Amino acid sequence: MQRKIIGVRVAQELFAVETAVETTYGAMAQFAGLLANARTEANLSAVYGQEVMEDVNAAMAHLLQARRALVKAHGGLAEVRDQVGLRQVAFGVQDKPEVEPPRGRLRAVGE
Repeated sequence: MQRKIIGVRVAQELFAVETAVETTYGAMAQFAGLLANARTEANLSAVYGQEVMEDVNAAMAHLLQARRALVKAHGGLAEVRDQVGLRQVAFGVQDKPEVEPPRGRLRAVGE
């Protein structure tokens, strides 16, 4: 029971971090759009703010790398969940892609 309680806490925090990354990425995209629109509305040459746009887009690219690492960590935590005997416990309600069953020589009993 203790592992299940801890697993729920870890899952809740993981989902919160994933949501924060997604929300931040969306906010950054809106900000990049605002910068582009502000320049054109102010009738300024594209020369103005070019480095700023590059910096904002670089920050977005770094955030995508962080997101990729977080997705990988999520998969790693799923493995740990299985290793500690919580395989049958569902910690989230998010829609997830189907996982292909492992291929190889092992098969379920009764097949």
